[in-house]
Amino acid sequence: MIWMRADGNSEIGIGHIMRCVSIADEIRQMGEEVCFVLADECASGLLQQKGYRYIVLHTAYDCMESEIDVLKQLIEQHKPDLLLVDSYSVTKRYFEELNDIVKTAYMDDLGNDSYPVKLLINYNVYATDEMYSRAKDCVERFILGAKYAPLRKEFRAVECEVAKDVRNVFISTGGSDKYNLAGMMLDFFMQDKELKMLNYHVICGNFNAHEKELEKKANKFVNINLYKNVSNMAEIMKKCDLAISAAGSTLYELASLSIPSIVFSFADNQKKATEAFGFYGAAVSVGHYEADDKDTFMNLMMNSIKTVCADYDRRLEIARNANCLVDGLGARRIACAIVDCK
Repeated sequence: MIWMRADGNSEIGIGHIMRCVSIADEIRQMGEEVCFVLADECASGLLQQKGYRYIVLHTAYDCMESEIDVLKQLIEQHKPDLLLVDSYSVTKRYFEELNDIVKTAYMDDLGNDSYPVKLLINYNVYATDEMYSRAKDCVERFILGAKYAPLRKEFRAVECEVAKDVRNVFISTGGSDKYNLAGMMLDFFMQDKELKMLNYHVICGNFNAHEKELEKKANKFVNINLYKNVSNMAEIMKKCDLAISAAGSTLYELASLSIPSIVFSFADNQKKATEAFGFYGAAVSVGHYEADDKDTFMNLMMNSIKTVCADYDRRLEIARNANCLVDGLGARRIACAIVDCK
């Protein structure tokens, strides 16, 4: 039995849960059972839809040391073979307390600290051995780099043809979009004589507090298509000739489909991926939302869209570079590593 400790809510979005589900799907196919452990019930509906068991701790998702005692009791009772933790709120003490009773693995994005775990996973394009030089004495095995991006099967070894002309644009701003970036973009685009001619396919995440506002825009403009509770993300992406995406898991999905993308960050943990995709020519980076005022950010976004739309060769190069980084087989690779470690 593999346990996965992750959370999803309106503050942190659904990314931690979704990437764990992708890995869990592969582990389950290998004949192993998976159970999720949640701080609260916010993500329980999604896990029910996916057919996964879950345990709710009734603790604070952002204060994980407070859950140590109750989690230890549950581990001693159920005896899982391995606990995979996917949270930015962990501490060294958290793992030190658990290591005596269960093997641990950690899904990391930041590389800010050295956590004592059996397996450390960082699938981001910027993850390197040098990044974890201080952690070599306390981690048994590292799983690093974009080839481990844990994508769902629909993104496996698929390549889309890059369209000569851009007509359909995919927009993803994360599971919660607390800044209402999707709404803001659409407002700016609909006021621009060039951009208002494109068709927009907008993903409304499970915890998006601005859903009603987005619905109004979709009802007002025939070229705005809104998608909720999406179960066929790859099919929506493949309709599109260009994508605008935050630097989360969605960006890696777009890369696996060879869809040229414009990437931005709005959270600190997304900055490195935004910069790295831009550095490798695998996306056009427009930087960090909070670094500039709204108008400056949106003007840069719109200018980038227009420039990329007008340059087929640039889009082709971006798509090829992106697909070289991500092949869609990462979830299977991580699942194999976890099962090997248990």
